[in-house]
Amino acid sequence: MAIIKSKNIEKLQPAIIKAASEIKKAIQEKRKIYLRHHADTDGYSAAIVLERAILPLIENKQTRERDVYNYYRRLPSKAPYYDYSDATKDLTNYLADIKRFDHKTPLILIVDNGSTDSDLLGLKKITTYGAKVIVIDHHPAHPKVNDYLIAHVNQHLIGVENDFSASMLASEVAYELNPKIENPALLAAIGGIGDRIKSSELNDYIKKSNNSKEFIEILADCVDFEAHTLGFSDSRTLVNDLFGADKKKQSELISVMSDEMKRRKLTAFELAKTITKTQNTKNAIIATVDNSQVSERGAYPGVGKTTGMLFDWLKHEKQKPVIVISHNESMITLRSSHDKFKANKIIKKLQDTLPKGLISGGGHDVAASIRFSPLIKKEVLEKVIAYAKKC
Repeated sequence: MAIIKSKNIEKLQPAIIKAASEIKKAIQEKRKIYLRHHADTDGYSAAIVLERAILPLIENKQTRERDVYNYYRRLPSKAPYYDYSDATKDLTNYLADIKRFDHKTPLILIVDNGSTDSDLLGLKKITTYGAKVIVIDHHPAHPKVNDYLIAHVNQHLIGVENDFSASMLASEVAYELNPKIENPALLAAIGGIGDRIKSSELNDYIKKSNNSKEFIEILADCVDFEAHTLGFSDSRTLVNDLFGADKKKQSELISVMSDEMKRRKLTAFELAKTITKTQNTKNAIIATVDNSQVSERGAYPGVGKTTGMLFDWLKHEKQKPVIVISHNESMITLRSSHDKFKANKIIKKLQDTLPKGLISGGGHDVAASIRFSPLIKKEVLEKVIAYAKKC
């Protein structure tokens, strides 16, 4: 049973069924579910579609409505991985629940995070005290991650790279878990568009959603704007209304956000264009931009969004593979359309050659970030540019 027909989803079906059955089992056993998700459009879309599948099943097990949220909690994460601090917060919360309410160890459901080597430390910590962990993610999967999981849904495990967003995978799990869920294809499409996925599967979700691509693009941008503003707050009612729980409120929210969001994006984009430096090599355009000059820290649009807009513009203008290197004093954000550029490869190389540089990061090979000590920014930037030129 799947929302759309796809050979890749058929291959993922055993993992999807396993994840859904483990969630159902946790509900039957009255284990609390902590749903951790990346605080961006894809992460929110993935979390909300799962939430809409899970909550009715928990409600069926409770005699009082107010008890439902004793067994469920949704928690956004700003980091693009299951950070050690997130694991510590979850651990602190559930140990308190066990002591006060005699709860069982919980199920930690990590969405749009959880698969990479950056997630390992958090996973090790949370499972030390007996938590059961499921990951639904579309980032490259580290082979050791499965040692800490009871289920793992990730297209990289079947040899597929960039065809799926986390929301597309989570929608299939949600539909397997609760087929009565309303229009899971829409939430799959919102996250897929928000994460810039290009695949036949995404096109099928858009068609299945019975909404225009233009409307979904606007909605994905609004979710991105709201996610940036909310930070760590789950803001249950506001987020659900934005995702269409109340259609009238959804329309009003889009109207409120749309003009201001467009104005801020255009301002940041026009400024970024004026300070971008480009090198025209034989096989690609290499663009560098100091994003600390574009906007204040914490302002919308964030570094990733501005870098993405710049990347799209350069691809369209230059009609050639593009590598964008957007930097500030302690982070580089990468976007690439060059098939030989592998972001995770340069991150590993930097960690090996600059072991004292506090280098971390990851993501996709075509879209990733690197963090480092400000003391070695010059060396890191030089090595990333040199690697781009080699490509």
